[in-house]
Amino acid sequence: MQLCVITVEIQTNGVAVGRDRLTTLSGDINAAFRAGRHTIAWSPRKEGFGKTGLPQATAKVTAWAIDAPPPVMAISMEKPSCVRFYADMADLPGGLATGFRLFAPARYRFPLE
Repeated sequence: MQLCVITVEIQTNGVAVGRDRLTTLSGDINAAFRAGRHTIAWSPRKEGFGKTGLPQATAKVTAWAIDAPPPVMAISMEKPSCVRFYADMADLPGGLATGFRLFAPARYRFPLE
């Protein structure tokens, strides 16, 4: 089975809501996965979007080929087997002070297989 990297961007009216509004985004994202059934969850109410949530929101889900992953790869310094991928440096939760060592920009690609 082929591996791919899944990233998600939540948009409203075609504009990203921003990573700081996605703290509850969870599930099978920002890592390499095999084809199959996966789950992604997000709670707009907990992000401060009110009782109605965000009715005009859409999710842009991107599957990146494993040989052409997103440009930012983060490896946990506490748990090296924890590898995450991000489409942009701004997508890294908590910024650079989160215990991750980053490998960027895109010209530094590391084969995963």
